[in-house]
Amino acid sequence: MAGRRTPVAPALVMAGLAALWSAPVAEARAVEMGCLMRGDVRFSPGVTGDPQHVEMTVTGSLFECQGSTPHAGAEFRGATTGKLSCGGGDAKGAIEITWDGRNNSVVDLTADKVDDLPPTFRGKVARGAMEGRAVEVRIEAVDGADPADCAKSRGITALGIYGSADFSS
Repeated sequence: MAGRRTPVAPALVMAGLAALWSAPVAEARAVEMGCLMRGDVRFSPGVTGDPQHVEMTVTGSLFECQGSTPHAGAEFRGATTGKLSCGGGDAKGAIEITWDGRNNSVVDLTADKVDDLPPTFRGKVARGAMEGRAVEVRIEAVDGADPADCAKSRGITALGIYGSADFSS
């Protein structure tokens, strides 16, 4: 049901968003900055109960950022592609972050065999502002995802996401 925040339950959120924010991080790191996050994810074609090739776009913002960096907030956008279903999947892509309207970062992403809940995603800033920093994103709620849509031919085509992101050295 659109417009209602629900706790994250469908594995679809794991699959789609891991594709947007996930890459391995080899060691524990010190957090330099934490932000709240909200965004929108669109799936084409929609995510159903059957694994299939899906392209995803994501847009959103990071806000109320606090820490040892000079960034107060950011806008992000990106694209990923992979084989997904409501039960999980894998994907890869990149997200571009524009900090305070002036500095950019590019986060390279990959996700393999995503099926754990609640979702926590990891990536790394590949270039630009905060280059080399690890990224960890926690999705805490979604809007607009009805698990019953997984059984429909159109599937889930969009959802809103809410959570937080940490950047570490």
